[in-house]
Amino acid sequence: MFWRPLLVALALAVAPIVPGQPGDAQVSFTASGPAGLKVEGSTASLSVRGEGGDLIFAVPLASFRTGIEVRDRHMREDLEADKFPIAELRVPRAPPGEGEVQGMLTLHGKTHPIAIHSRVGKSEVSANLKFNVNEYGIVIRSYLGITVKPEIEISVSFHLTEP
Repeated sequence: MFWRPLLVALALAVAPIVPGQPGDAQVSFTASGPAGLKVEGSTASLSVRGEGGDLIFAVPLASFRTGIEVRDRHMREDLEADKFPIAELRVPRAPPGEGEVQGMLTLHGKTHPIAIHSRVGKSEVSANLKFNVNEYGIVIRSYLGITVKPEIEISVSFHLTEP
């Protein structure tokens, strides 16, 4: 029901990243619903690898937590995390600075282009992106008559690790 985690949610057009586990990683998602409903979840599980001129950020979907176990279980079921365990974001390497970059988000077995707003500093990286779960074939469940909107916001931040 709340899968937007994502993705890989993850996002970031970054330059001097060392493949592996970025330091102090935080990947979070926000889903909205009726009457001001806000569902938030997060994970610290983020890995990065280089491939050609791109960086690929990966997040295990089952690692997201919302603070409510039944919601977490529904999220894993809706994302089919057992079948599609990882969300990946591919972005071109970018010099330090702030701006928009185009990436490719792979979620639920589908890949689509996505706009990412990123800020790359000397030692910190942050990024934000939005996507629609319907584009990835994810069915949003209703729970107790409430359904969140399909648009999901993702925020990612981490510290760059030293080589």
